[in-house]
Amino acid sequence: TAILSYKGRTDTSATISVYTAKSAKRKIRQWRVGNDVVVLSQSGSWSEIEIDGWHGWVKSAYLE
Repeated sequence: TAILSYKGRTDTSATISVYTAKSAKRKIRQWRVGNDVVVLSQSGSWSEIEIDGWHGWVKSAYLE
C-alpha cells in the first residue's frame, strides 16, 4: 500500500489525477492527497493502483 502525496506532503488540499492507462490523457477522476491506495504494479515512472474500487494509473512520484 501507499499514500497519495504531492511534493512529499500528504497534508495539503492538492488532488492527484488517476488515469485510464499509463501516459494516457483521459483521467478517471482525482483524489485528494493523503488517501491510501493499493499499488498493483509499477512500469517506468507510472504505478498501477486501486483506490475505493477504482483501478488506474498515477505517476509514481505521487506515492509515498
